[in-house]
Amino acid sequence: MSVLWPDLKTTSMIEIRHQFENEDWFVPDWKLRVLILGTFNPECGDPVAYFYGRKKNQLWHLVSYCRGIELHPNHGDDFLSALKEEGIACMDLIRSIRVSEERKGEICGKGYSDQMLFRGTNQRTYMTEEILEVIKKNPGLRVLPTWGKGSFRKKDELELARMPELPFLHSPSPASRVKLEEKRRQWYDVWHQGRRSVELTQSGF
Repeated sequence: MSVLWPDLKTTSMIEIRHQFENEDWFVPDWKLRVLILGTFNPECGDPVAYFYGRKKNQLWHLVSYCRGIELHPNHGDDFLSALKEEGIACMDLIRSIRVSEERKGEICGKGYSDQMLFRGTNQRTYMTEEILEVIKKNPGLRVLPTWGKGSFRKKDELELARMPELPFLHSPSPASRVKLEEKRRQWYDVWHQGRRSVELTQSGF
């Protein structure tokens, strides 16, 4: 677990932990073909059943389009079983964050902006070791990031540099100005013909 400390001294800091930290699937232990990486889902945000479960987020629409089946955490109790069968899981980069009390609202709502998440005055505890362990246990795993161009600072980029090279994908966030049609085209191309096109052909995935 890695901690990135703030650039400036801050008083009255509060800790916000990940909404799914106590779930047994927070760190996936099933066989994976695709790992989808996000940034953070705060415990103080709207409760959801699984990563990207908010109604407006387009992630599960894109995954369903890529796989040709319906997958969404709000569509019944069989979702997690279907996810395991497909060899798909999600993880977030951040386990917890410490912010000044007056900035709590920037993390807990208002669109869940990554720009606010990666303020230099915030303290971020990362999930890098856990993510790298999952990658190690799943040879040939494709890791797909969801943060688009990202709002990372230099310290965050150093943390990300510990991971395998990641493809660029448009963010599934509705705040992204990219049209859904273009997101679908790009995600489908990367999913089926991306950096591991030879492995895809061999696996049929």
